[in-house]
Amino acid sequence: MTVVPFPTPPADSAPTTAGGGETVAAAVDRYLDSVQTKTTRGSYAETLARLTALAGDRPAGPPAR
Repeated sequence: MTVVPFPTPPADSAPTTAGGGETVAAAVDRYLDSVQTKTTRGSYAETLARLTALAGDRPAGPPAR
């Protein structure tokens, strides 16, 4: 199985949480933008829409230390 990490967000480009981290919704949008195959992107978007609906405004990563 190949694991593809989320691309690193550019500075000041993604919505952040109160703690300053990127939101799940922003990370998902950024990831989908990186998927070049239209059918794959559409399929992933359907699945990730459910994740975003549940956790969209939560931090995408661990709490900052």
